[in-house]
Amino acid sequence: GALTDSAGPSLSASLSDGAVLGDRNVGITVDARDDVGVAEVTVNGDRLYQRASFTEASLAGTLSFDEGEHTIELAASDLAGKA
Repeated sequence: GALTDSAGPSLSASLSDGAVLGDRNVGITVDARDDVGVAEVTVNGDRLYQRASFTEASLAGTLSFDEGEHTIELAASDLAGKA
């Protein structure tokens, strides 16, 4: 049957708000949780790939920045299509 779900996944990341970084390449780990199953996680619009959909996923990637101030945007969706 159809999946029913009232909320999208919760997200947390290894980088905190306002973090000052000393390197142009920065590793990031994103943890996503959802009662239906995490379908996709993106960082700045780039998908972090996972092998399957799980109710809890810990995904890692590397971000590359030019010098200056930057905003990191996290997003996730679940198997029911909630973001």
